[in-house]
Amino acid sequence: MRLLQRVYEENFETGKAGVVEKLRAPPAGAVQNPHDPDAQWSYKSTMKDTDWVGHKVQAGETVEARALNPFHNIV
Repeated sequence: MRLLQRVYEENFETGKAGVVEKLRAPPAGAVQNPHDPDAQWSYKSTMKDTDWVGHKVQAGETVEARALNPFHNIV
């Protein structure tokens, strides 16, 4: 019931006259899929417009610091 209430509040608004209206755009972080409430909407535009609902993972890599040999790549 809490998820249903959240989805309703993110997508609809009760006007001054008590009329329920659909919002033009849901807020950031709104539920996109009630079956997976943690899924987020994303958009990417390269050669063609692409949007999707799902999960993204950002990976970071750590490299140990060491002195560089300036003559290492000279042939």
